[in-house]
This record gives sequence, C-alpha cells and structure tokens, in this order.
Amino acid sequence: MRDLIAVAGARLSYLPACSPEFNSIERALAKLEAILGSAAARRVGDLWAAIHKAFSRFTSAECRNYLTAGGHKDDACASCCRDPL
Repeated sequence: MRDLIAVAGARLSYLPACSPEFNSIERALAKLEAILGSAAARRVGDLWAAIHKAFSRFTSAECRNYLTAGGHKDDACASCCRDPL
C-alpha cells in the first residue's frame, strides 16, 4: 500500500495518538470551542460570524505548531498557510 501511495505522489502520515493530551487537533478544537462559547451566538447568522472571527484568531505560526506537534512535516501546510514562515 505504501508503494501505491508513493507512486500516486502522496505521502502517508500517521495520525497522533487518540489521547487529547497527545493530539494537537484536540487543542486547536478546544481553543475554537472556547472562543465560540464566549461569543454566545444564538442565531445561525451570528454563529457563522463568530466562526469567521474565531478563525481569524489562529495565526499561521500557531497552525504550523499544531501540525508539527501532531507529527506532520513543515511542508504539510506550505500550500494552505496565508503567510507561510
């Protein structure tokens, strides 16, 4: 299977352990949930506005750190970061 993935030009990445302490995505989601909880949006439109505002509070460096902590290489976010380092 690894050979097929490599031939396709893709890279195999293993997910971090399921424990929230070891899963960087859980930390990012916890931050997002805290921001959205403090927004206390009660209508769909307000919720979408709160989500947009919440995502603006994540810097590219912070997102890169979440990926790196999760065991992903730096080039994993090179194509998606707004302002790559």
